[in-house]
Amino acid sequence: MKPQFQHEANTSFALWIDYYLTRKGEAFSNKEGELYYIPDERLPQYPDDPFGFVSYNSEYKQWVYNSDIEGAEIPEGVHIDTGDGVYNFCERGESGLMLDFDNGRALISGAFFPENYDKLKIKADFAVKDINIYLSTDTEENLIFQNKYNVNNRTTPDYGAGTGLIPYEQVAPAGFVSMERSVNQPFAFGGEDLTQLSYRMIFFTEDLYQLDGVLSLCTDANNLGICNVGYEAHPFNEYGDLKKGQYSYCEEVMGCNKHGPIMFVEDVSASKITDRLTRTTNPDLYLGFVDFTVSQARFPRQ
Repeated sequence: MKPQFQHEANTSFALWIDYYLTRKGEAFSNKEGELYYIPDERLPQYPDDPFGFVSYNSEYKQWVYNSDIEGAEIPEGVHIDTGDGVYNFCERGESGLMLDFDNGRALISGAFFPENYDKLKIKADFAVKDINIYLSTDTEENLIFQNKYNVNNRTTPDYGAGTGLIPYEQVAPAGFVSMERSVNQPFAFGGEDLTQLSYRMIFFTEDLYQLDGVLSLCTDANNLGICNVGYEAHPFNEYGDLKKGQYSYCEEVMGCNKHGPIMFVEDVSASKITDRLTRTTNPDLYLGFVDFTVSQARFPRQ
């Protein structure tokens, strides 16, 4: 099946809210830290596969990837010490290096370091988001009551500071986006409808200050436009690295006319979960909800 309007809308909304919170709220922090060797069974692994990858993970995810975020340290590579005490800068593309921005790690080709592939000392400079964004397929009940989230660079029962985060696990602070409902309503003569999409976001934050800030930013987004940048505009490849050398959301938006009209935020409402319920779910986190109604005039039967 080819991508439909809802696929495009979901991708566009997720890219927009990520950009909006990170830039408008300056919701990021620049970090410098060690990366730690953690095998990843989902990838071709060296030395089992001579062309396999070696994964070195940071204590933080997700890394900022958007070059439009002023002041954010967008990594272009890592510093590697192979054992002689000297850190040499390795750019993306050298030694098979890829950067997995979503999981906060570096992937290198083990073939370039056959003797000590699992004993390298690696450092990186990067910006980490204050609020990670996830497109969720899980139920609201599971997100709140069942799932337990690790927190960026916080000691947890599984691992703590000084150890890289396990890939693919969702990490707080975070906002989970889910499309709850969609409806087409007659809008104009000639078969034009107004498509209304209802998005719910569940935020898990470290403190009330952070929660109040993100809820305020979301409610201030009422009546803002969201460019439909298309389903294929997602910046990452299958390894979490950028498809191109760099990514600019603003440049992507400049070409959005080829994809169709601009969506707009028709309504926003926000609320917090009670402290009593928070203590029974994720006691180290604060929870809030934001409901967006996003609309676009279109010709679905054309």
